[in-house]
Amino acid sequence: MVFLYASPTEIVLQIEAAIRAQADRQSRQLRHPDGRWNAYLNSMCIRTVLFWLQTDYSLSARVWLANELPELWGAVNGTAIALNHKRFVFIPSKQIDTEELIVPQEWVDLAEWAGDYFVAVQIDPEGEWLRLWGYTTHAQLKTKGEYQAGDRSYVLDATQLVRDVTALWVIHQLNPTESTQASLLPAPAHAPPQIQSLLQLSDLLPPRLTLPYTQWSELLCHGETRQQLYQQWRTSEARSLLPSSVKLVNWLQHRFEEGWEALENLIQTQPQLAYSLRDRTDSDGAVRRARSIALGDGHHVILMVILAEVERSSQIRVRLYPGDRPLPANLSLALLTDVGEVVQWVQAREDADFIQLKRFVCPAGKPFWIQVALDEPLFLESFVG
Repeated sequence: MVFLYASPTEIVLQIEAAIRAQADRQSRQLRHPDGRWNAYLNSMCIRTVLFWLQTDYSLSARVWLANELPELWGAVNGTAIALNHKRFVFIPSKQIDTEELIVPQEWVDLAEWAGDYFVAVQIDPEGEWLRLWGYTTHAQLKTKGEYQAGDRSYVLDATQLVRDVTALWVIHQLNPTESTQASLLPAPAHAPPQIQSLLQLSDLLPPRLTLPYTQWSELLCHGETRQQLYQQWRTSEARSLLPSSVKLVNWLQHRFEEGWEALENLIQTQPQLAYSLRDRTDSDGAVRRARSIALGDGHHVILMVILAEVERSSQIRVRLYPGDRPLPANLSLALLTDVGEVVQWVQAREDADFIQLKRFVCPAGKPFWIQVALDEPLFLESFVG
């Protein structure tokens, strides 16, 4: 990693291409657009900053709640790093104007979450570098920051920030016990008795601004309820996106859902597909069905599912073929679990004849998703084996 210093008081770090690619893959686990964007920015930010801290300052630096990412980013912007009994919360943004620091309320008012220091991070629009341009303490943010009820955040003007970020690490090393936090009330030792009803209310997606803050904070205070929230959130998003499923057992009985056509029907209406959809030595007796997917620019691609029955399970092959022009280089095909976790993901290369997922076996009754995306999801279909 290359470290760049734009000025004596700021720290600019290069974001490696591998980190950008990993952030892109990780963000795809979230279906909600805001959550995906948060995950993308935070993943690039925290991986780059953590490497820098561990390289230049201390190998003991650790990401707080690391096992709950990226689900946490689906709700709240920011990531905390624990170092020498202090918590540094990094708040990334792609805003060009660095006039203020905006911190979600959770990082300020939840005693279990509260940071000691808050660091403003600007990320280059191309994702090639990030800039640490100012910081403040929890006490400063709590007492001088302006609370905005609309998005439940604390806002501190740039003039109130300490702009010499390089000094933060010196101060922390010289005075690691510095008093940084304002007083906060601790959360209840146990989850409240109405927690199950709150989890049911969290079906409103995203729940961060739909639940009253006191109830939302109760969900976040306890690790077990956070895990329940994440699981229910993913499942609810899946249900809202995919109201019905393609039942593959019906395909084996030659009953097909609307939109899934026989190959010969597609070739009759689109003769140019004859070469692309030619037989590629899949299992004899396999059921083949395909459908056209619009790319949004007047062009389309062809999604093909090849199904064979093997010992009461479905053996499945999924391919994506060009329609009336070559596949776009950033077109992707993915296999997701029923709660939206990415199992397989493949992206088209320039002039690819087709792309395909590795053949997989699906037990009877097991659900999964197939997704086609071109920067943003174009097609999501739920299947049941």
